[in-house]
Amino acid sequence: MPGLVIEPHRLEQVLVNPLLNALDAVDGTEHARILVRLEEEEGEISRWPKRREADPPGINYMHRRRLLDEEGRVDLLASAPRITVIEVSDNGPGIAAEHMDRVFDPFFTTKEPGKGTGLGLSICARLVEGMGGHIEAGTGPEAGARFVIRLPGTTSLEATTLGASPSHEPEKP
Repeated sequence: MPGLVIEPHRLEQVLVNPLLNALDAVDGTEHARILVRLEEEEGEISRWPKRREADPPGINYMHRRRLLDEEGRVDLLASAPRITVIEVSDNGPGIAAEHMDRVFDPFFTTKEPGKGTGLGLSICARLVEGMGGHIEAGTGPEAGARFVIRLPGTTSLEATTLGASPSHEPEKP
């Protein structure tokens, strides 16, 4: 797995909400299942040529290349050599089509009063975006809800250079 340059408690916050929603969704479902999947995929920039014509021979500048978004800011997800993908899915009733565009809106909830504030997925989306990633909602393999989180990964060397331990354990003095 690639290293992730993130604060672990933020990732924990991101995962707790879809998991709690999945638990609520499968409550009372016969053969209830919640799937959490972690995998890695190649980042867009890793498909680029290793060297450009003007690069000095013997020096690899791939780690310095960056893709920009529409506003001219570095797109961390597109610029990452590896992407960490976390999927949370369940076999509950799923997300109704008319709600799909609103699931990440603040204060939007389909839960009965007193059961939810409608802030959980909104906060998750902001945290993921703050880590340079993306979260999307959809239908799972068993027709339930599915949340896919993509976060920019980095090599162990880059994580160490950026001040993060590749294992996410605090460095011992």
